[in-house]
Amino acid sequence: PEYVWAFNGRALKNSQDHLNISNMSASQEGTYTCIAKNSKTLLSGSASVVVKLSAAAVAMMIVPVPTKPMEGQDVTLTVQGYPKDLLVYAWYPLETEAATSPLIRP
Repeated sequence: PEYVWAFNGRALKNSQDHLNISNMSASQEGTYTCIAKNSKTLLSGSASVVVKLSAAAVAMMIVPVPTKPMEGQDVTLTVQGYPKDLLVYAWYPLETEAATSPLIRP
């Protein structure tokens, strides 16, 4: 069979029986259609699917080391979370002053 792929109605350069989407991004969301044609039997068929990104589940926690610091002791705060490439960090000295305090850089 001959395969023709389209994305949002525009033909793609792919004549295989499958389509790989690498590094999916919002610009690749849309309707993908595959048309299969058999030139010997003149039969054809098509199927479409709408592909959308899902919202990433974020899990995050801050781990202090040592876990129970004593006065005068240095403390390291480490953010552990998933997905790491989607997390944005901003450190503030006190939660109640977060809106007006300058950003503390690690």
